[in-house]
Amino acid sequence: KDKENADAKTLDEAKETAKEVIDKLNNLTPEEKDAAKKAVDEAETKEAINKIVEEAKAKDKAESDKKTEEEKAEELKKAKETAKAEVEALKNLTNEEKKDFLDKIDNATSPEEIQTIVDEAKAKDKENLDKAKKEAKDTIDKNQDIDPNKKDAIKEEIDKADTVDEVKDIVDNNTLTPEQKEAKELAKAKEEAKNEINALPNLSNEEKNAFIDQIDKAKNKAEVAKILEDAKAKDLENAKTSDEKKALDEAKDNAKKAIESMDGLTPEEKKAYEDEIDKSTTPQEVQDIVDRAKEVSDK
Repeated sequence: KDKENADAKTLDEAKETAKEVIDKLNNLTPEEKDAAKKAVDEAETKEAINKIVEEAKAKDKAESDKKTEEEKAEELKKAKETAKAEVEALKNLTNEEKKDFLDKIDNATSPEEIQTIVDEAKAKDKENLDKAKKEAKDTIDKNQDIDPNKKDAIKEEIDKADTVDEVKDIVDNNTLTPEQKEAKELAKAKEEAKNEINALPNLSNEEKNAFIDQIDKAKNKAEVAKILEDAKAKDLENAKTSDEKKALDEAKDNAKKAIESMDGLTPEEKKAYEDEIDKSTTPQEVQDIVDRAKEVSDK
């Protein structure tokens, strides 16, 4: 009898210890812990208890490994977003070079690989700028029309430039004729205007293309500015029309629901009012129809 009592006490202690172990497993849900502890309570031998604890630990480890994988995936995703923003901010890469680096980032499988790609992009950005500066200074040196006494100052200005575009502007400002400068400024104004038009959210593709065609045919910057102004005005007009249409559609939907719920109208009367609503052109007209229908229904 004493041995039976001692065995029972030992089994109870083993159960309590097992349940404490299960409670400390951080990657199991409360439901999973409760199920494991219930199984422990029902176990009749220490071997059965140990088996339940080992299974719970294995499940906890599997969940932990899964979380680690999810954390790694999230870390990789964030690293890619940061890297892409860094590459996008580099001003001396061509569009093709930029796209190539961004594609490489998308296909990278580790933060270390991503950092290597960003470093390569930055090195290429610097290489492009250095090359542009060298070619620009050579152009200035070889140009016979520039006052030799001014060449050193121009080359110093080139050295201080931060972008390939700045370098090109310095060269152009010192080598182009007034007519060529004007043509360059017009081309730049057209490009900027087209980008703005393409970004207007309330123009259809047809409307955008029509404005862009006008920009292409413009003969000076004032014409370009006027066309851009017209495009923005049309964009605002479309936005207003779109908002008004949404308000009218919403008013019609609500009105039809209101009429459907009027118990004092026959199905034929409801249909007639709903047809009237469909033909309405303003929210006020719609409201008037609902008011008339309610008067008839309440009689």
